[in-house]
Amino acid sequence: MRVEKFRTARAEKNFGISQLARLLGVSTTAVSHWQSGKSKPKPEMLKRIAEALDVDPGYLDETLNSEGQIGQPRIVADVLAEARRELSKIMGLPESKIHLELRTHA
Repeated sequence: MRVEKFRTARAEKNFGISQLARLLGVSTTAVSHWQSGKSKPKPEMLKRIAEALDVDPGYLDETLNSEGQIGQPRIVADVLAEARRELSKIMGLPESKIHLELRTHA
């Protein structure tokens, strides 16, 4: 998700984190994590966020089209970053200590 665009859209609607969380039926922690980039909402939730903020889903996340469906494959770097975050939690290590390598085989 484009964090800056999320912050901007939320501010333009004058929604506080708590207000948006209540509207979406999620915790304030979830909204805070989305806004800080610590986590990304699933495409279904991203569509609901876009509706609440009155913006196109593609404005918030370039991988979604205007209907909130995945319009193009997720970028490999995003997948690796998410894997790094999860491994960090599981292993109890800072993300900076987790190094992943992608190799392809013909």
